[in-house]
Amino acid sequence: AATISSMKLTVTAKGGSKLSGLPAWLKADKVIGHETEAVDYTFTLDQNAKNFPTAFPANAAATFEIQNLSDAANKVTVTVNVTEAAAP
Repeated sequence: AATISSMKLTVTAKGGSKLSGLPAWLKADKVIGHETEAVDYTFTLDQNAKNFPTAFPANAAATFEIQNLSDAANKVTVTVNVTEAAAP
């Protein structure tokens, strides 16, 4: 059985938020959150996507941005690192 790796990120941005620059192997349940209060983004790894890191420990950091919908210059850079989980 395949394991699906995911994470949740909660963003609060006046006027909403938008994801920009996601790598192909990091899928989000939505790209834009119109809510002005907390928006939950759920990310999953697509192990079949181009450039998915396969050797561990991997130099597999990827960055993307969360931008304010009303002012794209107001943004935060997020870094995601992929590591191999230890066997239970």
